[in-house]
Amino acid sequence: MKKKGFTLVELLAVIVILAIIAVIATPIILGVIEKSKKGAAENSALGYTGAVEKQIARNLLDEAAANDITDGVYTVNDLASKKVKVKGDKPTEKSWVEIEKSQVVSYSLKIGDYVVNYNETDKKIESTKNGTVESMPSGGSGEPQITPKYFAFGTPNTSSTTEFTTLGHNVFATLYSDGTTGGVCINDGTLFCIKTHDYDNSAARLKAHFGEDKCTATGSYVFCDSGAFRCKARSNGNVDCYDNPPHGSCYAYADGSFDCS
Repeated sequence: MKKKGFTLVELLAVIVILAIIAVIATPIILGVIEKSKKGAAENSALGYTGAVEKQIARNLLDEAAANDITDGVYTVNDLASKKVKVKGDKPTEKSWVEIEKSQVVSYSLKIGDYVVNYNETDKKIESTKNGTVESMPSGGSGEPQITPKYFAFGTPNTSSTTEFTTLGHNVFATLYSDGTTGGVCINDGTLFCIKTHDYDNSAARLKAHFGEDKCTATGSYVFCDSGAFRCKARSNGNVDCYDNPPHGSCYAYADGSFDCS
């Protein structure tokens, strides 16, 4: 009895059909895998920012840590030091989040192969494969961004809403969005401010703004001098800045008082 097998033509036909199926199916499968990775990165970003907001909520319940994460821009490393923990994939160290009124309002997080971006204006999450983390918002350099609400030369109050560029002074006092916490600012081409009762962050901002080589640090203060401006943050909560020339100075004390001349 003769056994019947596949002819060469039939085998070639099967191979061609399998090849066509592979050509059609492979991109679909790869697309599903890539879509899954993208979705995982976005979910990880949401999980991470959720963990940040939960940590802020915990701090608000803990009087000793109430100001541990204030409004501003933070890198992942900064937030890790402030006990923000998250399960699953974590953003890389160059990633950052911006916090306003205890909520995350924007971020650029590198997670796996994707950079996940979000801002409060567009309210839309965008993910880019092999992308680059966006530049931090103005004033962000790893430490909280300080955004004053009221400016004044002398003693600020809630009616002094003049923009710093029109004050006519290079050094001036400021109040922040809560209307209570004082600080001082300098105008050396850009607006730079430090706060009272915020020694660690103010010290970090001073070093970032002036440069490590222009700063002197001890156990009780950090003093930086650019030649045109000098600023100091003290561990007792006081901050001050002055310019030379023309000489103008402003001291913001931990008790809420100011001395500007």
